Amino acid sequence: MSLVDVDLAGGKTIGVFPAWPVWPAEQALARVMAHAPSLCRGKRVLELACGLGAIGLACAASGAFEVLLTDAEEPMVACARGAVAAHGFDNVHVAVLDWADAEQLHALRQSCFDIIVAADVLYDESAPALVANLLATLIVQPGTRALIADPAKRPYRTAFDIALMERGMRMEEGPLPGPDGMRLLSITRMYMA
Repeated sequence: MSLVDVDLAGGKTIGVFPAWPVWPAEQALARVMAHAPSLCRGKRVLELACGLGAIGLACAASGAFEVLLTDAEEPMVACARGAVAAHGFDNVHVAVLDWADAEQLHALRQSCFDIIVAADVLYDESAPALVANLLATLIVQPGTRALIADPAKRPYRTAFDIALMERGMRMEEGPLPGPDGMRLLSITRMYMA
């Protein structure tokens, strides 16, 4: 199966396997990473719920030092793995990740990623606490942050913000250029001076 190009605007594209759609939130954050490479250049990047991997692949193409694409679904992981191989990225790895698996999360925590990216992960009422727990586990050093693309009409951002604050995290929200007026959520840990 051949790759199809995801439009990252400004003449930039990234190829993915056409097994499932690239959701608008994924495309929007991939565009940001392609056009603001300083966000990921030279950094260790973790993509959560990668789907076809467009965001992480855009990070790799923008000069990320290392990228780990993760998803809970093996078919998604297989598609992402195929795209990585087709692009020839030797600094991109792909793995199945169960957000509830303490052993897997402990291993990821030891990796100390600089930036964590995800798209459209706040899709139901259980997601705010689940994603907040995950980020509280993974954001372990000053300077690490998560960037999440969230569709504008999703109703769970306030619950997510509260769940983050309860875990010592903070969220800044702003517009995300791209399809369907996405929102960009930037999450960091609150450190005491």
